[in-house]
Amino acid sequence: MLYFLNRPLILEHVIVKAFDDYFKALRTQEYYRNWSIHVTNEHPFSLMIPDFTYNASIFPCVVVSTESDEKPSELMNLVESSFFILEKTDIPLLEEEGYALCDELKKDLENEFAKKEKLCGVSRVIRRQERISIEIWSENIQLKNELYEMCRLFLAGGIKDALAEYRKKNNLVIFDNTIQGDRSGNFNYDFGVKLAGSRLSFNADYFIEQSIIDTKIDGNKNIIWEVIDNVKGSK
Repeated sequence: MLYFLNRPLILEHVIVKAFDDYFKALRTQEYYRNWSIHVTNEHPFSLMIPDFTYNASIFPCVVVSTESDEKPSELMNLVESSFFILEKTDIPLLEEEGYALCDELKKDLENEFAKKEKLCGVSRVIRRQERISIEIWSENIQLKNELYEMCRLFLAGGIKDALAEYRKKNNLVIFDNTIQGDRSGNFNYDFGVKLAGSRLSFNADYFIEQSIIDTKIDGNKNIIWEVIDNVKGSK
């Protein structure tokens, strides 16, 4: 029996939450009493395109999306598989470490531990580099510019603390020297109003992980070779 333990990271989702918490901490709702700032992964234009009708309630907005997702070039040849042993006492720690576990999977693993003390397999670390885009859209140019500055300051400083959990779980690193911005000169007239836009982008490196447990592996003899043969497959 094979069991798959995934430690994922949907980076744009956690960045949306970080920005949302940031704007709440800045008390932007009190400062900008006439506007409510929306932070989202869903581009507002996609919500208006079906009938090209302007929806003022979704502006101003800060849109977080992934431009590209690839392996860091300097890690292309890195060996990313390792031997993996799971003991029953490890199960409560898996979720703390960022693994996605449902109750049914935990129950299945506990049943396996009734048969043997240790479960073995291979852990594969997948290192990724994403190019993240932050778009800001508003009818009000001054407001758009102020939001741009707030976002730029957050990227240069506080976002590292806001994402400290993922620095620990996924070795997340945001590189200051990759931050690029385009504050002015971007407009859209497709929806009957003039919308002003700004854009920031940056690189972030992190890892995700998949551990594959094979219950056929005998932990007491030639275990590393059994892992290779049963889980990875011989080449």
